Amino acid sequence: MVDAGDLLAPYVDLVMSEKGQRRVKAELLLEVMAKTGIDAMTVGRPDFAFGKDFLVRNAAAWGLPYVCANLADSETKALIFPPGRIVQAGEVGVGVFGLIGKGYVASGLEVTDPLEAARVTVADLRARGATLIVALANQTAPENDRLARKVDGIDIIVAGSSHRKLDPPAGDRDTLIVEPGSKGKYFGLLELYLHLGGRGFSDLGAARRLEERAERFRHRVVQVQARLKTSTRPREQRRLRRQLEVFEKAIREAETAETVDGSSHGFVNRVIPLGREIPDDPGVARLVSQALERMHAAAVAGLATSRQAGDSRRSFGDFVGAQACVTCHEREYEQWRGTRHAVAYRTLASAHRQFDYQCFGCHVTGHGQPGGPTEPLDVGYLENVQCEACHGPRRAHVAGPDAAPPGSSIDEALCRGCHSREQAGDRFDFATYLPRVDHTSVLRSGKAAGGKPRGPEETGGPSLPGGPE
Repeated sequence: MVDAGDLLAPYVDLVMSEKGQRRVKAELLLEVMAKTGIDAMTVGRPDFAFGKDFLVRNAAAWGLPYVCANLADSETKALIFPPGRIVQAGEVGVGVFGLIGKGYVASGLEVTDPLEAARVTVADLRARGATLIVALANQTAPENDRLARKVDGIDIIVAGSSHRKLDPPAGDRDTLIVEPGSKGKYFGLLELYLHLGGRGFSDLGAARRLEERAERFRHRVVQVQARLKTSTRPREQRRLRRQLEVFEKAIREAETAETVDGSSHGFVNRVIPLGREIPDDPGVARLVSQALERMHAAAVAGLATSRQAGDSRRSFGDFVGAQACVTCHEREYEQWRGTRHAVAYRTLASAHRQFDYQCFGCHVTGHGQPGGPTEPLDVGYLENVQCEACHGPRRAHVAGPDAAPPGSSIDEALCRGCHSREQAGDRFDFATYLPRVDHTSVLRSGKAAGGKPRGPEETGGPSLPGGPE
């Protein structure tokens, strides 16, 4: 089991108020990784969000098998982690090494040329007995393609920076490039079938799918041939013969498509969703609960720091809250109350994540905008995804509706701010989801679509005080 970096934080330059909470998460992730018995890991820039010493110290404390062949101390020029290691998998010695892309990483560190570092490390691992070489490459996709082309002897590249879900793998027959998405939502499982003298890889999964397809058409050919023997109508016979031609062509295409030959290794790649149906490990669940308690304390400390700086955010700028809208837009308001947007904050609270800096912004209104909430424990009357999340701050509209009419056009880019591909994967489809929150049906029907108004105890939020001042 390996990891290709970007584990500890989303980016290097963290907001100061978030840093304490994200440090708790980083410590949790390092401890859990140690408990998994992971075989090798490399680093990405976000892993140095807390500085070089934090990572080096914790890696040593937990005995984590970090490797990186081109990341050195800027003063001593010594690598901060071993360039690679050999992991024994049965009778196969697997040489695993790490790389990080060029550019600034953190104070006190420098990145050397990844291609040259790869050439030297691959040769060393081969000399030490490795028969299979795996690169953990925290680089861009073009850099990984270049690595596969320019450095001989790399069998597998596990990518970790572009956060793509590669299924099937990229690369070519000589070097496979695999990557299982982002945010721990998937587990990549690559099964290899090796034999002596093998060169390159053939997709056994694809071969099996082609064989299954051919077998289905063979079965249909038998059925059509049986019907031809009993058919007495010329028109039906012509139709059946045309079907035979189509089915037999499909069989030939499946049989002559790329298959496993005697000179290549085989592989089956699976990217497995880690959904709610997979139970939590009890020990890890306890660690997460303990970390959530520490994260809450860090959020409280962040709020105290913000208020000491005179940033109470009590008026929330030009955001007035949904209850300032209901006076004139009752039907639209009631339709909104029947949507999941109206209970977005409750989904966090039920998981004890409403104080999580990484999560709260998409479950409240106005985060990241002038005047909007900046602290997870200081969102006031802007809990949930309210009217102004789509229509923008409305204080001027409340003061003079004719002078500042509300916007009505919602484009996909606005929704993708939270329903991003990285966050939602392939689940979010704009055309499917928009009608669920669109007020147009309410205006056409002339009646509320949301049913009986629900109180704050049903929506999971407060009664939303603090309208226009």
